[in-house]
Amino acid sequence: MSDKGRFRILWIILTLTIMATIYLIGFNYYNSLRSSKRQVLDRLKGITCTASLQLDIKAHQRLTDRWTQKGDSVEGTNEYQLIHRQLSAIQQVNELGNPINTLAYDSSYHLFQFIVTSAKYPNFRQDYIHFPKALLEKYNEGGTLEEYESETGEWLSAFAPLKDTSGRTVALLQADENCGQFISRARQQLIQQSLLAFATVSPLVLILFFYTRRFLERQKEYERDIQKQQLALINQSNIIETQNKKLLRINKEVESANKTLESRAKEKTNDLLETTQELKTYLYRSSHDMRGPLSSLLGLCRLLKTEQKIEPYAGMIYETSLRLIDRIQSLSDVYEIKSKKIEAVKLDVGQLINDVGKSLAKENQLNYIICRDSSSCEEIYMDKELTKMMLREVVHNSVYHNRFSRKLTKIWIKAGRVNGSLKIEVRDDGLGMSETVKQKAFDMFFRGNELSQGIGLGLFKVKMIADRLNGKITLESTQNQGTSILMAIPVFNLSIGGQKEGAAF
Repeated sequence: MSDKGRFRILWIILTLTIMATIYLIGFNYYNSLRSSKRQVLDRLKGITCTASLQLDIKAHQRLTDRWTQKGDSVEGTNEYQLIHRQLSAIQQVNELGNPINTLAYDSSYHLFQFIVTSAKYPNFRQDYIHFPKALLEKYNEGGTLEEYESETGEWLSAFAPLKDTSGRTVALLQADENCGQFISRARQQLIQQSLLAFATVSPLVLILFFYTRRFLERQKEYERDIQKQQLALINQSNIIETQNKKLLRINKEVESANKTLESRAKEKTNDLLETTQELKTYLYRSSHDMRGPLSSLLGLCRLLKTEQKIEPYAGMIYETSLRLIDRIQSLSDVYEIKSKKIEAVKLDVGQLINDVGKSLAKENQLNYIICRDSSSCEEIYMDKELTKMMLREVVHNSVYHNRFSRKLTKIWIKAGRVNGSLKIEVRDDGLGMSETVKQKAFDMFFRGNELSQGIGLGLFKVKMIADRLNGKITLESTQNQGTSILMAIPVFNLSIGGQKEGAAF
């Protein structure tokens, strides 16, 4: 290779390095911008969803029903002040830079109107002329709005429905963040990252430049040596040909081994991705479910500072604290299921069923009656804690799922040892499940009833325990005709070293 060709290679490497640096900076900027936007929208969505459950919907309905004109002066009314204080507290707790508003839809004019705001000055019945179409399209379920333009600028927004006791949407709750401020912060981050990148890459480019030049000089010397050795290589061509045949055979063996390794790597990668996604969902939903009760407690504490009547608020704080403790316990159970060492201890199935019934009695649940049948449960050895937790979660799920019905729910618990497995069937005559709910019943954070205030981990924990104990679980249900859950868990056979016997349905 000529000196001119080597010089051209040096400049090509330098140019490609600089272009790659610029591309990575730009890619990182747009990726960071997109990720930050998603975080802002998720945060606003979490705030509106949580706040929609805290507002006094009845007071809001009285306000909109009684005062229907734009000129009405409502800032002195009890209803307006109550909701205004709630919105102001939510805005302050979540450190929002823009007011939170409630919106009501006027079907006669096909417009949304502002009702109550967390801002200092009210804008009661002010028309929201250029409102995003998504507000009307997702009126009953809520959602997010990416970079929409209104009379006051460009915004990132989230909204949630405010529903009355019958489940009818009567208004919307909307929270915004100014898009200009968001982009300004992103640009400042880009400038900082660019300066840092150039400060880091510049010395590396110089080092690479001098190293490449030195390498090319050595390559030139190496080429001269190669020319001297060409005659010797011709004499060794037969030996090389024989070695090539051997290498081809080895390459085929390596390719076969690589395919096997790639297959195993794909399986491990898929398992890791599923675990990572489950962890992300678990962390996000856990923080979201904790934020709701904590925000309620904070709002109630603020009210205690301003109100003179303590009793009703103390009761609300007590109930919210119980709900928070229950959610923390559910999250702790998930960790315990994954990390607990499996231990074989003697298990009294009849006593186990009685303990589950007593735990329900302590919670003052009165909408059920339990029928027990623990025949053919002679002395067995299993992990007592996990088995008890699994049965408790199934029975509790049946009680809580059917507490919205207007009749006494009967729950049959039948347990027995069959073919080396403890089989437990929990059947009720309650509301049952639709096909859609059955398909998702064992998913993390899934709640089959929209009126439920639980965290949605009950049947998910049941499935985790069944997998941990090498058992199986099936669910059969017909809407309005009841639900049946059958669990089969292998028992320990102490006569063969504590190993489990097979479980089969």
